[in-house]
Amino acid sequence: MHSTLLREVDPNYHAEPGSNPIIGLNNHTHKHLLITALVVNPTNDPEVVKQWLDELVEIAGMNTLMPARAKYCDDIGNEGVTGDIVITTSHATIHLWEGLLQADLYSCREFDELDIVKHVCRNFDVLKIKTQVIDRSPERIEW
Repeated sequence: MHSTLLREVDPNYHAEPGSNPIIGLNNHTHKHLLITALVVNPTNDPEVVKQWLDELVEIAGMNTLMPARAKYCDDIGNEGVTGDIVITTSHATIHLWEGLLQADLYSCREFDELDIVKHVCRNFDVLKIKTQVIDRSPERIEW
């Protein structure tokens, strides 16, 4: 469903206090899962990261819009692999440095966070992991 700001449709529109000026987004989840993990010997292979992202999309029950991509960065002090994938309902990213993994999945379709955390733990040697889920639904925003 296409979302439109009412003021773009009707320049004279003035939302009532507390109302949501966005059409078409209220019936969707807008979940953003953030993952931070301490890991042992993270991969520096972009192909492994791309495969991980492809599997993530499948596990989450999503559909790929733009294929996974990943690249190794050799900047001193920032060596590691970064990857992303665009899904029809938003995106996923992952960043791996020595000892640290940062990943996120944002979607306007519901998904099981525990399945995603298990996918991280199955593929990387995780010592500790922490997650945060942010509800980015427009109706939660004070306009």
